[in-house]
Amino acid sequence: MLLNIMEDHLDRYDGYSGYVHSKWSLFARQHPTDTAIINADDPACLEGSSAIRSRPLLFGRRSSPVQAAILGREIEVNVPWRPPFVVSLDDVPLKGFHNEENMAAAILASAVMGADAGTIQEVARSYRGLPHRVEWVRTWRGIDFYDDSKGTNVGAVVKAIENFNRPILLLLGGRDKLGSYRPLGEALQASGKGAFVFGEAGPRIHQELEKWLPSRLFGDLESAFEEVLNHAVSGDVVLLSPACSSFDQYESYAQRGDHFKHLVMQLYD
Repeated sequence: MLLNIMEDHLDRYDGYSGYVHSKWSLFARQHPTDTAIINADDPACLEGSSAIRSRPLLFGRRSSPVQAAILGREIEVNVPWRPPFVVSLDDVPLKGFHNEENMAAAILASAVMGADAGTIQEVARSYRGLPHRVEWVRTWRGIDFYDDSKGTNVGAVVKAIENFNRPILLLLGGRDKLGSYRPLGEALQASGKGAFVFGEAGPRIHQELEKWLPSRLFGDLESAFEEVLNHAVSGDVVLLSPACSSFDQYESYAQRGDHFKHLVMQLYD
């Protein structure tokens, strides 16, 4: 299953092409009777799918030629060797465009493996997701705080930003993966109220983002968080979505997310 191809881990590969090659190696040992599930909305995924030996099944936000189509509040599933069915997204606890895409891929995989439509719908309505993935933490004085510490690359942060149509104060930074931060500036042009940048990658991120929106530079997450509170007002979203790994100051993205949640829960009226 290939969900997307976006700039990531460029500190560990010989440029972007090396990273892409590593992604496609996922399917190298497949045979014609095996199945590859691929994102039809990602041009890099769609382009490379013609070169694999297995049978590609596609998911995306279109009705054709995909086998799991996200259409409004439904996912229409049409695996060639079984009857088509529809999964409703009403009452599904996972919210956001990125989660709809992830669900379409997982539903398509389940259908390929023979799961029945009723069971798939039941699980979609009961699964609540994992921590640190655009996880709502708390509303304080009308401000919503979200922990997306698992957002460790620029593409993931762009997806997180797309979930909100309110002003966003973005906390980001950590260990640099050497990709461009320009897509963040573009994504934040409409809704970004400010970027609060910390960690090793802070100076480079700050330099790139200050062209697009107010950007402030700090040594660590706690300092950045304290300043966020001076600018956030009721109706705003404070989003921790770092676009970097955590290993400059934390043992893991989970430890970083837990630190953020601790800071949020300490707030009092």
